[in-house]
Amino acid sequence: MLEFDLNKIEELQKEIDRYGEFPKEVKDKIYYKLRLDWNYYSNSIEGGTLTREETRSVMSGVLNLKNKSNKDFREMDGHNRLVIDLFKLSKGEMRLAEGRIKDFHKQIMFDEDPEKDEQIGEWKEHNNEVINYRNEKITFAKVNEVPDLMHDLLNKLNAYLDHYLKNPAKVEKHPVEVAADFHVDFLTIHPFYDGNGRMARILSNLILIACGFPIFIISKDDKDAYNQLLSDIQAYGGDRNQFIEFVAERVMKTQEMILLALNGGDIEEEDDLDKEIELFKNQFKKEERLLVKSREHVFNLYNNSFKKLINEFYKTLDKDFYELFVKSETHAYYNNGYSGNDPMKNLIFNMASLLDEENPSSDPKSISVGRTYNGFNSRKTSKFSAHANLDFQFNEFNYEITWRPHSREDMKVIKHYDEMINKDEQNSILRDIKKNLFEQIKQRTSN
Repeated sequence: MLEFDLNKIEELQKEIDRYGEFPKEVKDKIYYKLRLDWNYYSNSIEGGTLTREETRSVMSGVLNLKNKSNKDFREMDGHNRLVIDLFKLSKGEMRLAEGRIKDFHKQIMFDEDPEKDEQIGEWKEHNNEVINYRNEKITFAKVNEVPDLMHDLLNKLNAYLDHYLKNPAKVEKHPVEVAADFHVDFLTIHPFYDGNGRMARILSNLILIACGFPIFIISKDDKDAYNQLLSDIQAYGGDRNQFIEFVAERVMKTQEMILLALNGGDIEEEDDLDKEIELFKNQFKKEERLLVKSREHVFNLYNNSFKKLINEFYKTLDKDFYELFVKSETHAYYNNGYSGNDPMKNLIFNMASLLDEENPSSDPKSISVGRTYNGFNSRKTSKFSAHANLDFQFNEFNYEITWRPHSREDMKVIKHYDEMINKDEQNSILRDIKKNLFEQIKQRTSN
């Protein structure tokens, strides 16, 4: 099968070469199509969010960020500029060196994180790994191995290019085999902290260009098969020939597109809407989906987070203020309902009943707990009361925590239903309540 594909590639290339110099209009159309597909697909299969239309805009020099990240636009712009330079190369013009590869990486990568930005264009500083399609870990070359492995890989490649360009008939491997092998070897080393997939596709296509063949494109439809073939080779001793065949088929697809254009055919995409919708959806796959309010979510929050905050609320206030007053009262309300003679017991019952299938509590809307201190215990001042409250409001997609007394009217915590109150937030809430309750007490005693 592989031999058949390679022979077919040679036949198609001879047919293309018979056309000689392409008419400018046809050449521009072919290169634009290849540049658009290469830019769009190579970035989108790595999680880039730009649509095909937005990719066209970047290629025309218009960078309109709208709701997209600066990173996606900057990386697409750099990738496009590099692809333009590569298409200007003629057969045999390119040899690969470590410095050139690092420069390519600098051109296609952008990171707003200063620590990651420093790693762009440099061999990785930390060992890297991925989780494959079987949900198993694949580890790559260790940091200290990268320089020697890349040096050997490039020496081997450049030696092949020298032999091939002198006498193509005397080399043992076809350029498509070499490009595909290089692709696998480069990704097995994984020399950069990020961007290795895009770099592998750039360098493999550069090998094909240097040998006088057109590039191959990995589309979104190819992504799963592409990743699985690579993973099988890297982790399970898979057959490299299957990946070489995969690359060869896509080289043939490009050759057939070129011949179609040379014969006056239409090479434009019929409909980019499906791709645009898919990319739009991908933006939101990157983010965790919002949980909608449910009895189970509220119960889990109460049991794993709110209960501790409420207990600390009472404990903290009583530790500092209980002895200053004659007595204290506890308040605890579920959905602003009657709290009974034992408010906390009633609240605990309502929360436990959220998961009671036979007799569940009503739909959770709010919880309110409070402590009232009555009769300031001093002969020097008139008796007065002081009160603190902690309120939980359950909205459709988030919950809010507010408290009294507070330092500002707008002080609140708003979180999604999969987010617990962390220790720092708990301490901050309790400190604000305690501080402002103390200020109120001091003010009342100074009057």
